Amino acid sequence: MTYFKHNIFIPSTKLKGQFNKVCVGGTCPEERLHLLLPLLEPGGGKLLAPVDNDLRLYTKGPDGKVKQRLVSSVRFSDLEVPSDASIALAVLDQEQAAQLTVDVSPSTLAQDLPQAVDKGCAGGFMHMWSSCLRSLSESLSSPGASTELLLPAAPDTPVITNRKQVLAEAPLGEADATVDTGNRRTVSQSDSSTEDSGSDDVNMQESSQGRRQQAFWRKQQQQQAPTGLGEADCELLGPGWKLRAHKQVLKGRAAHFRARLSSGMRDAHDCQHKVPEGFSQSCMEGLLHYLYHDELPPGLEPPGVVEILHAAAYYGTPRLIELCECRLVSELLALSPASAAAEAPHLLNLADELGLVQLRRAAVAFIAQHYQEVQASESWQGLDRSQVEAVASQLSSQVTRLRSLLKELEPPTGAAALPKRRGWW
Repeated sequence: MTYFKHNIFIPSTKLKGQFNKVCVGGTCPEERLHLLLPLLEPGGGKLLAPVDNDLRLYTKGPDGKVKQRLVSSVRFSDLEVPSDASIALAVLDQEQAAQLTVDVSPSTLAQDLPQAVDKGCAGGFMHMWSSCLRSLSESLSSPGASTELLLPAAPDTPVITNRKQVLAEAPLGEADATVDTGNRRTVSQSDSSTEDSGSDDVNMQESSQGRRQQAFWRKQQQQQAPTGLGEADCELLGPGWKLRAHKQVLKGRAAHFRARLSSGMRDAHDCQHKVPEGFSQSCMEGLLHYLYHDELPPGLEPPGVVEILHAAAYYGTPRLIELCECRLVSELLALSPASAAAEAPHLLNLADELGLVQLRRAAVAFIAQHYQEVQASESWQGLDRSQVEAVASQLSSQVTRLRSLLKELEPPTGAAALPKRRGWW
């Protein structure tokens, strides 16, 4: 049995035609009955409802037409019926919430890597994660232990940006460093006697254990592979770094590698694959994490999601794109009103840059819902004419939809009207 918490007078496409029997426990105004009948399934759905001083039974036929008969004369207490304005606003809120929802496709890991999954690849992640945490705990508790932490530089504002903006805003000759990890710092926990340790070592020793776990996990992920895949047989090469992987995983999970490794060309048998300069090491680690474990890396910040989103679009991983879209929209909704208003235009620019339909729909809907706040932000000036027209179209469609809803709430007349009261059967 499934329970729904919903005001039945508010139309819902999710509940339409889903019930074979509906029983109303309070007197329903006759002019509101047409809002309840869509709940009935065609071909025998029944609605038992007190109307005025009668208890009536409505039955929906296979053609959708409704018949009624009088069951008894009885008086129930009145239902609390919302006003037309309340119903219309509630419906608009539902529809706007749906526009801010990013649908994520079901996992294809089992289909992409059937042999590896059968041998335990899907469970390899949790086994590795537990092992990493145990090793981390032991290394941190051992006296004189040395743990190397790789820490990315703090992201610049805005939180949500796109690659074109990053490259355009970087000083000449520093574009690669802006999107790469060349500015990472290496800190040794036990090297307290080094002359240049200074405040950086003190600050790092005070950082949270969760941050240490994430950095340690990233390092361990490069050294171990899920069970069932054997030794890594290829490498992804970047400027000053390389990541080991399995051709089976790359070919099965990413369209770019599938086409490349199946092309029959000379480089199809290469064991080393160069990564475009725009993708950093942490970005490619995030991509590999998804290819192996079918999820975004834990503890990922919005700038990292944006970078992985670009990689997902380049390498052809649709579900990873959807996961990134979903995360970015969730991050947007979690921001304060002022911050969200400033970030929404950046999200729209990102969606248009990569041609992401769901992200664009969500960004336009959010801007329309918070139009005054977004228009007052500096980022609003970065939108082009077509984007502003898309927001204007969204606002216009909301007015049209409101007029349509108010008309739908009026009791049907003529041939569409409910049958008149009948006597005893």
